[in-house]
Parts: sequence; C-alpha cells; structure tokens
Amino acid sequence: MGSGGSRLISFHPSPAKESAGSRGGFLGDLEYAILSHYVGSGFAVDSLSSIARSVGVDVRRVYDAVKRLVSRGFLERVRRGTYRLTEAGGKALVKLGVRRLSGRVRQGKPDGTGGATALPAALPSSRALPGGRPAYGGAFYDNVRYYVGGVYQRTGRDEVMSPRDLSVADSVSYLEVGYWVRNLVVGGVVVVYSNLGDGYATRVEWRPPRGYVKENGVASTLRLAKRELASAFRAVAIVLGEVLAARELSRLYGWLTGLWFGEGAPVL
Repeated sequence: MGSGGSRLISFHPSPAKESAGSRGGFLGDLEYAILSHYVGSGFAVDSLSSIARSVGVDVRRVYDAVKRLVSRGFLERVRRGTYRLTEAGGKALVKLGVRRLSGRVRQGKPDGTGGATALPAALPSSRALPGGRPAYGGAFYDNVRYYVGGVYQRTGRDEVMSPRDLSVADSVSYLEVGYWVRNLVVGGVVVVYSNLGDGYATRVEWRPPRGYVKENGVASTLRLAKRELASAFRAVAIVLGEVLAARELSRLYGWLTGLWFGEGAPVL
C-alpha cells in the first residue's frame, strides 16, 4: 500500500462520457437506486440479477437503467450481465439530484406541505443489503495530513487510509476518524456538531439529497428525517458495540434504558 492512502472501495476509472453536472445534474430514481446499491454494498462489480434483488425491480427494467448509466460513463460492462461502478459513477451519486422519486410524488403546497405521502424506495435506508446483516467493518481515516521523511503529504479526494496505511507516517498533523458499517445505508447525510453561538448545546441534523424537499414537500421530509436518523443511530450503535469497553457499554445501556423507560438515567 502506498503512503498516499488506499481506497477501501476500489473504483476502476474509465473515460466518462459526460460530466457529473450534465443532463441538468439529475439521475432518474432507478439510476440513483442502482448507484446506491454499488456504494452501499461495497461491491464495485456486480450482476444484473443481484442489483434487481437489491432494488426490488424487475431485471429487465434494471438492464435498461444500467444501459443508460453505461452511456453516461457511470458504469462499465465487465462481461455479459456484470457491470463495474466507475469513479464518475461514485461521484455522481453524491453530486447529482434525483429527477423522479419512486412512489407517488405530488406537487407540494406553497407552504411546503402536501407533498408525497409515500417515501421513495430509491432512497437508501437501513433495509437489508445483499451482504447480510449490518456489521462493523473497521476503522478508517479521512482527510489525513502527514509527513514521511520530512515531506508533507495528504490523502487525495475520495481517498481514505486504513490504520495499517497510517503506520508509514512519521508524524500526523490532522485526520478525521471514521468507521465502516457494512450492509447498512443511511439516506442523505446525518451531522452532529456544536456551535459556540448556541451555548451549551449540540445540533443533530439530517440533510436530505438535493431535490428531495422540492419534489416531496416539507411533511414528507420530516417523516423521512426520523427514519434516517434511526438508521444512523443503528450504525452508531454497531460502531460503539465494537470500540467501547464493556464497562462503558454497560453505562450507556443503563442510560438509554432510563431515558426510554423512565427509570432514572444515570449520568454519563
């Protein structure tokens, strides 16, 4: 492994036939679900039948959507019935909005209410994925800035370092600590942080995919936020179950029990 970091999901770049910002910057809902399957499952190469089972759509419809993704440079054909996610495809999932979301989508009222009552099946959630039950996948470091032989280096965009990779560094000036949870996908982005201006408080935010609120309205967004926050909680619980000592886990469990069942939460 090189000193510049290793990609834990290996993309195999191919010449992209369009940029992430073309076609109005949108993906169709099924296209979005297919790219989400690749990134969420951790498999850079997969078959049409496996994708169809994951997204819950007939394999013929999946094939048509895959052909569109290939034409846009987001997937590439490996052999008959098998396709590889390209680097452009991984970036498209993050950068592009969703043009049509699955389920009933109604135009919301001017106040933002009255949107779709059905949540989009294409938006990744904590549903079961092909790899099996959600499980801890190990630690990684992002945005690492370090020195090797007196030379300053940093991880590139979309690169992370494993703990073994980091051992090559003589010193580290900055890094962000992350953990993989396999077979679990949280739709949108969950952010937890504190602002000095808020006083003694913490913000817990769910940030929906671009275009979701406009297409579905505020009411649907609020419902989906609760679902995805629960998915994020599940992911954090899996990580804490691996990285905390037994005594710390016992105290956390006692606190949660008191919080939810009114038995008097112990102070952490």
